Amino acid sequence: MAVELDPEEVLWVLNHQLGRPVPILDEMLAALKLNLWPALDAAGFNREACEPRTYHYAGEADIGKFGWPAIVVGGAFNTTEFGMGHIDEDEIHVTCAFPPQISRGQLQNSLDVVGVVRAIFYHSAYRSNHRDPDDLTRLIWNEMHPVGFRIVPGDFPFYGGWMASFIVRQPPQSNLWGTGIAD
Repeated sequence: MAVELDPEEVLWVLNHQLGRPVPILDEMLAALKLNLWPALDAAGFNREACEPRTYHYAGEADIGKFGWPAIVVGGAFNTTEFGMGHIDEDEIHVTCAFPPQISRGQLQNSLDVVGVVRAIFYHSAYRSNHRDPDDLTRLIWNEMHPVGFRIVPGDFPFYGGWMASFIVRQPPQSNLWGTGIAD
C-alpha cells in the first residue's frame, strides 16, 4: 500500500539530503558567458574563429544554428555514499563544439578554448564553496576539480570538438530546491 507523503517533508529531503544538477549547469553557463571571451581575447585568440556564438545544455535542439563554435555543458550526475547520507559527485563536461565535419584547425581551437574553460573553473572564485550570490544559504557546489580533456567521438552526428571534464561535488544541505524551478 502506497504511503502519502507531506510535500514539505519531500522538499526537506531535497534540500537537506540530495543535490540538484540544474543550478550547476546554469551557473557554469553564466560563468562562461561572462568570462570566456574576455579571457580568450586576453590570451590573443582569434575572435572570428574562437568566440562562442551560443551556450547550451547538451541535448538541446539547434546547437550551432547561430554559428560555431558553441559551448555545450552536460555530463553524468551521480550520487554516492557520504558519511551517513549521500553526496552528488557529478561528471561535468564543457564542450567547445564545431560542425561535425571538424577540421584540424577547429580541433586545435576547440582544445585551446576548453583549456581556458578549465582555467576559469580552476580560479578560486569557482573552485570551492560556490554559493548563489543572491542567497548565500544555497550552495551550488562545494568542490570543482578539473580531471582532463576528452574528444567528442568522430562519428557523433551533431558536432565535433574537445571537452574539458570536471568532477563537481554537491553535499547534503545544499538548499537548492524550492526556488528557481523551471516551468
